[in-house]
Amino acid sequence: MTEKKIVNLAESREIKMNIILIHGTGGYKSESYFAWLKIECEKIGLNVFIPQMPGWRDGGTYEMWRDIFDKECGHLISKETIILAQSLGTRFAVKYLGEVNKEVKAYISCAGMYDMAKMRDTPENVLRIKDFELQIPSFTVSKDEYKKFANFNFPKFSFYSDNDNFFEQSNLELYANSIDAKHILVKGKGHFSIFAGVREFPEVLEIILNLAKSSSNTLSRTKKC
Repeated sequence: MTEKKIVNLAESREIKMNIILIHGTGGYKSESYFAWLKIECEKIGLNVFIPQMPGWRDGGTYEMWRDIFDKECGHLISKETIILAQSLGTRFAVKYLGEVNKEVKAYISCAGMYDMAKMRDTPENVLRIKDFELQIPSFTVSKDEYKKFANFNFPKFSFYSDNDNFFEQSNLELYANSIDAKHILVKGKGHFSIFAGVREFPEVLEIILNLAKSSSNTLSRTKKC
């Protein structure tokens, strides 16, 4: 069904949508499913943007992320743009859109956590928390920021896995609740990283295709009028 939708939408060539992919801390443009998703989205004419954000080793604070995002993607924030954010990127998206006070076409979060400091109690994660000490304060999202984002009038989808190796499911569910997103639980995909074997993400692509299809139909009706 997905392949058929891709063909139909590609043939129409009427889509004028953008999609911005925001990776997590220490991430990169082609990580995990990003490279695959970029190719699939470009097949239907979407403009795909993936800003490279600094990791914790680079002292990557929220302010640094904001400056880079403003420069590369700030002009794209509109109702013709989908934002997909992964891990720490999900906290950035909430803070940033609230600051600029602009709506987008839709928001998709993957492994969004409510409390970044509350990781699963494992030796590996104890070390990670120490790595993130400089990032955690600047990426703190207040209740007011969550509330403002939740009140934005665009669709929100929150994907999380039943075996996320960093955060408890309750933490992930609380994030989804706090932004008033549709919960989408998937099985066995960890933190949606390459280490969990996630190289493709068809469930996310399905949502993007449906959003693109709705835009294409709206454009067709407008032309007929």
